[in-house]
Amino acid sequence: ERVAAARWALELMHESIRSLHEATWGWDDTAKLAEIRHADSRLLVAEATSGADATPECEGEASRTGPPYAGFVLVRFVEEERNDEPTPVCYVYEAHVAADARGCGVGEALMRAAERAAAGAGMRACMLTVFRDNPRAARFYMSRLGYAVDASSPEHFPEMRIAPRADGRNTGEHAYQILSKDLEPTLEQALGVAAMAKALSSVPERASTRARRARAR
Repeated sequence: ERVAAARWALELMHESIRSLHEATWGWDDTAKLAEIRHADSRLLVAEATSGADATPECEGEASRTGPPYAGFVLVRFVEEERNDEPTPVCYVYEAHVAADARGCGVGEALMRAAERAAAGAGMRACMLTVFRDNPRAARFYMSRLGYAVDASSPEHFPEMRIAPRADGRNTGEHAYQILSKDLEPTLEQALGVAAMAKALSSVPERASTRARRARAR
C-alpha cells in the first residue's frame, strides 16, 4: 500500500507541479520517488470518500473512479537556522490535492494534520517552498493557514535572483518563496515545560534552605 501511495503521489505531482519544477530546478522521476520513499520522509495521505461518505459540495469526489486517495503531504523533520540558532522544524516538501477533490477542504485538513504531528514531535515551526508562478497556493498558505514569508526566503538576498525565463514569466523576480509558521506546543508539551520550570524554580529555594540550616548548626 505504501508503494502504491508513493507512485500515486508521483503521478499527482506530474499533473500539478512538474512544469514549475522543470523550469526552476529540473525534474527527475527516480530522484523524486526516492525523496518520497526516503527513511526521513513522512507521507500523509488523505483517503477519498465516496457515496454516502462524500459531502454535498464535493460531488466530483463522490463520483471518482480513480485511486482511493484525495491528496497528500510529504514532510521531513529537520533542523534549520532560525533567529541565529538551530531550530527543529517540519519542512513540507510537497502538498497536493487531486483535481476532483479540490475545494473540499482536503488540503487544509492535511496541512493541519501535519502541523499537529510536527508540534507533537517537538518541532518549533513549519516551513515550505512555494513557486511565485503558483499564486493560488501562496494565498492558500498565507491567508488560510497563517504562513508568512520567512527570513530565509530568496527575496531577502538580491544575489539569489534568477535570470528571466524564455516564456517571460518571473521576469526580475525570484522563482519561489520560502514561507513559515511558528507552531504552538501541544498541551502535553506545555504542561511538561510548566512542570519542569516549576521544578527548576524550586531548586535554589531548597538549596538556600539547606544552607541556612547548615549555618544555624
